[in-house]
Amino acid sequence: MSAPAPPQTPLRLAIAQAGPGALVFLATGRPGWAWQGRLALPADGLAPWTGRAWQQAADHAAFGAALAQALLPPALRAALAGAGGGPLLLLIDDALAHVPWELAVVGGQALDDGFETSRLVLADGADAAGAGHSLPGEYGAAPLCLRDDAAAAAAGRAGQPALAL
Repeated sequence: MSAPAPPQTPLRLAIAQAGPGALVFLATGRPGWAWQGRLALPADGLAPWTGRAWQQAADHAAFGAALAQALLPPALRAALAGAGGGPLLLLIDDALAHVPWELAVVGGQALDDGFETSRLVLADGADAAGAGHSLPGEYGAAPLCLRDDAAAAAAGRAGQPALAL
């Protein structure tokens, strides 16, 4: 009997807004696996991908494929398709948290099907630390802000608290 294979190193994909009309991406994690890029938003912006759009879609695979085509650069789609699955941590700018990134189809599979996907929302330190700010959900607790220089830099927020948990 052979020993089980060691767990794969998690991939990290940070997605943040780069001004009102673009997204910036930073992907890293495994040795030799790194990607960065920028994508201009389509003319209709994020509107087709937010709210209940995914729930109202007749075909979720088609929705996910269209989302990936519109919001993920081709080179990033190719890199994710060839990554071989495993853990994927999405570090999402709070302004983009309402987009169902996990449904994006790369290599014929939704990210959530091809990877063990989780997400952390990058919160603006001033907003997250402000009085009265709470997370949605059953507890309504104030978020815990952690300093994570790598994630903050990836989101263009160096020196600010980066993660709201």
